[in-house]
Amino acid sequence: MKAVDVTLKRAEVLKFDARTGEVEFRIIINDGKDKAIQRSQIIEDSEQLAKDMFQEIRKKMKELHKSSSLEDGPLETITMVRIQGDEEVLIERLTKFFGSIREKMKNAKMKKLSYYDIERSIGGLKTDLT
Repeated sequence: MKAVDVTLKRAEVLKFDARTGEVEFRIIINDGKDKAIQRSQIIEDSEQLAKDMFQEIRKKMKELHKSSSLEDGPLETITMVRIQGDEEVLIERLTKFFGSIREKMKNAKMKKLSYYDIERSIGGLKTDLT
């Protein structure tokens, strides 16, 4: 059995399209080396999105560290992903981050700001997850 320790470092917004409401964000993780999972989508349910991202991180790490040798036994092909920190707290931080993006989008639309101003206010948002 192979154990992989993963640390979630940071979540950040790369781009925001004010016309469509699509947010391009990236989550930086570390399993010995820094890696990033990047996604572009419209944020509707921030809690579900945070849970989906957590599942995607686990799935990608298992695929990345999968071993295919059967020399030592059947348990050698199993990869266990251990995420450093409390899982509920990390999901809550991601939920708050996605919720703040959604709230800024709503506030900007209510103020009737230009597309350029909305993109500037949301683009570049970051949060530390460690």
